[in-house]
Amino acid sequence: YGVAFDNGGKPIGLDTTNTNKKAITITDTPDLINLNILDTYDVCNFGQNVNIGPVNAVSINKLEASNSYNVSGLNIPVKPTFVWDRANGYYNVNLINANTGALLSTLKCKAIDFGQNATLNLGNDFIGGGALAANQVNFTGNVNGSNLTLVARNEVKIERNGIEVSNVNLFSQNYNISNAQNLTVKDSLIFGGSGGQNIDIKLNSNSKLGTKDNPVLIISDNNINISRNGNAEINGIIFATKNNNNFNIGDGNGDFSLNGMIISNGQNNNFNFSGNFKISFNPDVVANVASK
Repeated sequence: YGVAFDNGGKPIGLDTTNTNKKAITITDTPDLINLNILDTYDVCNFGQNVNIGPVNAVSINKLEASNSYNVSGLNIPVKPTFVWDRANGYYNVNLINANTGALLSTLKCKAIDFGQNATLNLGNDFIGGGALAANQVNFTGNVNGSNLTLVARNEVKIERNGIEVSNVNLFSQNYNISNAQNLTVKDSLIFGGSGGQNIDIKLNSNSKLGTKDNPVLIISDNNINISRNGNAEINGIIFATKNNNNFNIGDGNGDFSLNGMIISNGQNNNFNFSGNFKISFNPDVVANVASK
């Protein structure tokens, strides 16, 4: 699924410039009620005049909008739900009359942009795939994606204790992964695009990014700050691009280990190591990253 970037390399949404892709913008016009439900769209975008509020994972395969929007001229409040169809690889976007519960129309969308200011809250063992874009992405519980691509224009935040996130590809200019104990993020990509922000990771007790069998790949144009409070580890590859200025790792209390590899792609990368930690090249971890 194509991720759109601005000229500075910041992730800004989903790519709709490919003429081979079938895309649609969801607006407040009555046209959507009469759409052909047999059509499958590569990208569905919620337009600026449609505010559906925070979108929340309410079950393992269902997302639900918090707000409804009115269809112009018909005074019908529409509140969408999004149900992942794993067998077919798309979401059934159900446009529902918020007053009566009646189904007005259904779109089939492989990728969805919820809008410039939307917040996406994921948890409840969500298993969705495809691609989802929002302004902010929060992890509130376990997520086991089906090779799920997530684009957050502003920030990705993970702060809950005892959750596991797996099989997701994260794109954002800013990350706040902190204050969580027993956190595991595995078999995933964390990409930090340009924008003058940071990847800030503070791993608390018994937290890990990646496992030896299911490692992570961290790629960043921005500064990377990794600290810990308690024993923590990273299994995977960290790639600092030529645009990355500072890489700070190890600050805090407890033991910290990084198993895998750190790669620098620039002459001006500054690497600052501190605290009680060890870095070990692990060819098995590197091979597992390469095989994903």
